Amino acid sequence: MSFMGRSRSLPCRAITLAAILAFLETSALLHAQLGPLVSPFQAPQAKTQEELDIYLQIVTESDPSKTVREVEEFAARYPKSDLLGTAYQYEMFAYQQLSNFGGLLGAGQKALKLQPKNVNTLLTLALSIPESVGQRPDSSELLGLAEGYAHQALEELPKMHIPRRISMEQWNVMQAEMGSRAHEALGSCMMRRGKPEDAIAELKAAILASPKPEGHQFYKLGLAYAKDGKMVDAREAWRRAAKLGPEAVRELVFKEPGMLPHKDDDEH
Repeated sequence: MSFMGRSRSLPCRAITLAAILAFLETSALLHAQLGPLVSPFQAPQAKTQEELDIYLQIVTESDPSKTVREVEEFAARYPKSDLLGTAYQYEMFAYQQLSNFGGLLGAGQKALKLQPKNVNTLLTLALSIPESVGQRPDSSELLGLAEGYAHQALEELPKMHIPRRISMEQWNVMQAEMGSRAHEALGSCMMRRGKPEDAIAELKAAILASPKPEGHQFYKLGLAYAKDGKMVDAREAWRRAAKLGPEAVRELVFKEPGMLPHKDDDEH
């Protein structure tokens, strides 16, 4: 999968599913710079050269900590800028790279206030929330937000305008990827809610919609099958995940106890 914008390779540290997702599963991050272009509205414009120069500094910044500072300075200096919604989107991605869920959620919600139909932002939030809520007392409320964002993204996808620089074939692939992410987010929410059957249905829909199968989606599907007591199906999904990779996903797969055969499995 090729990355666009300010992507990085995974850091050399203990690998977690949340860390992998921050780099692999968010279509919004891959296509962040397309946000204004695929909106049904006209792309926002800077009113002065100085405003544009500062905004371009945000877009090209490679240090996520600096991006956060630059966006906050931009917001203070140009609180009515047409570019502010997209700037907050970059801040959201920066917080994602910093593994700062509170910052990601806050920046994403500020972005949505200004661009309520931005599918990139909707999907980033929908995917990030279920991976980050843990045992928070407000987890159910946050999962409700994520589900709402995912459903809204699915509603907005057919309405999005095709960017001029993208062919119809490329657009069909991108649109399918985003639809896949929305179903994946719903599957993750269902797992958090303790509803593995619903999670399985959504994750299978995500895999079916994806133009190119991805290892992390099969890994999640395996977790859902295991939670539902279907270890044969779980191991098959994990084998597909290991085959597709990348290496970070393989390491997660082979840490699963269910990858070891068990005499009580429901073989069929």
